[in-house]
Amino acid sequence: MICGGGIWAPAGPQIYPVADSYEIVVPTGNGQIDPARHDYANTVMRLKPGLKFDSGCDIQQCANFDSANPDKGCMESCKNLFIPRLSAGIAR
Repeated sequence: MICGGGIWAPAGPQIYPVADSYEIVVPTGNGQIDPARHDYANTVMRLKPGLKFDSGCDIQQCANFDSANPDKGCMESCKNLFIPRLSAGIAR
């Protein structure tokens, strides 16, 4: 989980109309996640036209992100990035 990455879209890209534009939803895998370093593996990213991406994560809440023990506040602050996580009370 140190390096690498991949885009996983077996059914092809998911494109959704939004107002007079569109969004592309991209599921990623492989590697690690660290929003402060712009490492977005194992997430679902929402991209804008031109493939522009801004995670929308709170920089302060994500400053000391630990991929082994992710901060819930950081994950919840991300507007264009979904970080899958276990429900409360479920052990790994």
